[in-house]
Amino acid sequence: MKRYSRLLIITCISYILINLFIHALVSWDNFDQIELDNKITLHIEKNRNDIKTIYNNKFEAINTGERVRAIIPIPKEMHFQYPALCFTTYSCITKIWYDGNLLYSHGEDLAEQGKMIGTLYDSIILPREAIGDSVVLECIATEKGAMSQISNLLLMEAAESSKYPNTGNLIGMLIFTCIFVFSFFLFFILLFLDNKDYIIRLVQRLTLMILSVSVYIISSQGFFHPLVYDFRGLAHIEYISFFFLPIPFALFFYEIYENKILKRVIKLTLGVSTVFFIICTILNYTTVNYHYVFFLPYIHLEMFVGLLVYLSGFFIEAKRKEKEQWVNLVRRGFIVFLILMSIELIQFYIAQKSDAFMFRLTLLPMGIILVIVLFSTGIIMKLVKRVQEIEEKRQLEKLAFTDVLTGLASRTKCYTLIEKIKQENIWEYTIFFIDLNDLKYYNDKYGHNMGDDYIKTMALIMTECFEDSDIISRFGGDEFVVFYLRDIEEKVSSYLETFYEKIKSINDSNIYPFIINAACGVVSSTKENPLEIEVAIASADQKMYENKKLMKEKRT
Repeated sequence: MKRYSRLLIITCISYILINLFIHALVSWDNFDQIELDNKITLHIEKNRNDIKTIYNNKFEAINTGERVRAIIPIPKEMHFQYPALCFTTYSCITKIWYDGNLLYSHGEDLAEQGKMIGTLYDSIILPREAIGDSVVLECIATEKGAMSQISNLLLMEAAESSKYPNTGNLIGMLIFTCIFVFSFFLFFILLFLDNKDYIIRLVQRLTLMILSVSVYIISSQGFFHPLVYDFRGLAHIEYISFFFLPIPFALFFYEIYENKILKRVIKLTLGVSTVFFIICTILNYTTVNYHYVFFLPYIHLEMFVGLLVYLSGFFIEAKRKEKEQWVNLVRRGFIVFLILMSIELIQFYIAQKSDAFMFRLTLLPMGIILVIVLFSTGIIMKLVKRVQEIEEKRQLEKLAFTDVLTGLASRTKCYTLIEKIKQENIWEYTIFFIDLNDLKYYNDKYGHNMGDDYIKTMALIMTECFEDSDIISRFGGDEFVVFYLRDIEEKVSSYLETFYEKIKSINDSNIYPFIINAACGVVSSTKENPLEIEVAIASADQKMYENKKLMKEKRT
């Protein structure tokens, strides 16, 4: 418990430091703008007989039918050619008045249809006569706890107003845009890879999860605004991506866990999340009585329960995987993320009734970044471990399947090929059985170093002469086997001729104080005359001994 407490404290401190750092960077004015938040006067109308005037941009949350009228002074001295008033509202009918004339109106038709969306980033070009005077921003709440402050009011050049949603969070936009672009391309690259490999599947699902999260963050923070200026389209992207989030999470954790009961539970949550996502989307586009905001409490509950299930899985499998560091790393990060999400949900509902600062902190993006980093680190750790295991296995196979002296395939590798011929019913092949002459005699007379050099020279000759073979194997101390998994019966004499010519050229150069040579037996299995592999091997071995006997008789 102490470790988790320390981790939570470190996370909170990191959050504060990161926010201070980002605020310091963003404070370098990246956009040409004039802030108006501290210059407005507010009239809060709870009912017709209760109108409250305040000179602060924060107030007690307004509910359905209540309104806020903000008197906004427009500076006379400004260098904008076409000044645009930029503003953010949430679930409100919005109107802008100047000198008793309505300049802008939004949301009345949506409210009548029950299709009011959440956050709206918008702007209006001000008439020249409003400069040096005041305009009125009127917000009429269409939902409970719609607003508790008028903030982020800016004046910008009209041509630059599409950048308005990013004025306060440029660093965040860059971070999540980079994450989105990277995960987007990586995901589609991974789709073309073989998903039979566990690591490939795991990375695919992790990438889909990161991609989904980045789309939601980018849309909810208004980063898509310069590309998609249709606010209803932006709202649909935001809510659809949010309702889709539980699906990639379920897919990812289904791949991680091995416990069968846990997999069934996650499969159930995946089915529920998918059905819920489809229902919400269909209702939103086919009725006027449902919209995404209506389903928010349910999706919050669904995600919270799902995260509890996934977190429980880490504890269920902890003992079996307690030696795997990446599991413990992701588990601890996941606990912090669950805590941050719980705080976010609590503050989401409390913020509708309070304007306290603590309920305006946004912890979820930080928690999402934390999870992305920890999950990615965990997968990288697992991937590194897998690569190490593959490399160790490859080295062991190399030792088992490679002859140390010659570098040719070992006897074990040769038997592996023989098993393949049996299992796959291969009937067309050719076998060369080769045995070095007088190796034991030369070892005794000239030493084993000279004998080893003799073996290596013959191995090199075979590599050159039978380079297009399927395998060249050192079958024993002085025995070699060459396999062709095809019918080369007509070329056998040509191969043998080249082989013995190479041996003759070595002898003619007088490299060794003795004559090198080898006996060879060849057998071919064809469609017309198929042979069982054991029969073919025995026959090739017999022919090799007959050839060795014949060579010995010629020398004597």
